[in-house]
Formats: sequence, C-alpha cells, structure tokens
Amino acid sequence: MPTHKRKRRTSPVGNPLPPYSHSESGCVSPSRSISDDFITTDTQGRVNFLNPEAQSLTGWTQEHAEGLPLERVFNIINEATRQAVENPAGCALREGRVVGLANHTLLIAKDGTERPIDHSATPMRTTKGEVTGVVLVFRDSTHRRRRERMVLDALTYAENIIATLREPFIVLDENLRVRTANRAFYQTFHALPEETENQYIYNLGNHQWEYPRVTRAARSGDTQRPSHSRL
Repeated sequence: MPTHKRKRRTSPVGNPLPPYSHSESGCVSPSRSISDDFITTDTQGRVNFLNPEAQSLTGWTQEHAEGLPLERVFNIINEATRQAVENPAGCALREGRVVGLANHTLLIAKDGTERPIDHSATPMRTTKGEVTGVVLVFRDSTHRRRRERMVLDALTYAENIIATLREPFIVLDENLRVRTANRAFYQTFHALPEETENQYIYNLGNHQWEYPRVTRAARSGDTQRPSHSRL
C-alpha cells in the first residue's frame, strides 16, 4: 500500500515551523522536544515557555522569563537605525496570521550580546480555531550574514580591479547578459551604463557583436577581443 510523506511546513524566513501537539484541553502547542529556538506566549503577549535553545540565545531562563512581556525577553532593534522594532508576535496576535521579521534585525540578549536573527511568529490555536497565544520561531543568522558579507566584499574587490583596467572590459553572466563594464569600455564604444548593463551582448550598439561568434568564443574560452574596426 503506497505511503505519503507529509510535507514539512516552513515559516516565511525558511526555517521549519515546529511540530505541534494537542493537549487534553484541545489546545495546539509546539512540541518541547524540537531543536529550533522558540518562545511561546499567551494572548496578552506574556512569555509562558522558552525551549533550551531560546534560553541560550536570549540569555533568559525559563524561571526568570515566564510571565514577562515578550518585548523584554525578546528585545529586537533595527541594525541600521538602532531603533526598537515592533515584535511580530503582537501583529500575529492582532491579525491571526504568520508574520515574518524585517531584514537587518538584531536580537539583544540579556547580557547585551547582539546577534542578527531571522524569525517568524505564528498564532497558536485550539482545535476549534481559537487563538491561545503565539509561537515565535527564530535562529541566529550570524554565519549566514558573514558569508554574505564575504561574497559582497569579494565582488566589490573584483569590480574595483576591473574599473582600473585601461583596456575595455565587460563581465557577462552565463547567458551572455552584461553584468557590468569598466570606464574604458564606455569611453571606447561611446556607450552608457543604462543602455549596456542587463542587456545581451549581441544586442549592444548596432549588433556588431555577432551572436554565433560570441557564443563560440564563450564556449571555447577564447577571450580575445574583436578589433575596434569590427566594433
């Protein structure tokens, strides 16, 4: 007899939503055995449970956090402005829907440690659909953000090198679309960035970049540039 695997639900930030268990009163709540960082609140936004991972990230123990307003335990600010960010749990309670976190948000732990995070808030409901609170699922995005900065720094470094080349130089993607070009290219061929970037190379100018020739060169790794007379 064929079996079907149940598709695991995910939050707007991509991390799996926690599995839920049904209590004798009919309430649906996240399982305490999951490994995701999560906090649950009542309908007034007061903390009623943190799993061990959430305690480690926030610096708050279950004993000291229980009954406190979520904003005190889960203190978040905008990374750029340093201003307080509205906690998505409040919006999830008001609107009864899953609410994701804005980009560039920092979680400030009890000891003052700051970490970039991704998270989402989901209303908890009884089996009859009544909202009983919110589950806040979150994760430390420090490593992801570090990788993104490394990639950005590498791209910036490469673009700075290209910009200093005296010869015309363009960067194409795998579809022969122009990603960027240096100043020498624009000066040599009297082109503008807005009419060059994101365009297919064989559509530039008066179509002087003959498509079969460019395609063959790209596939063979031939980087020799056509003479100015042909361009």
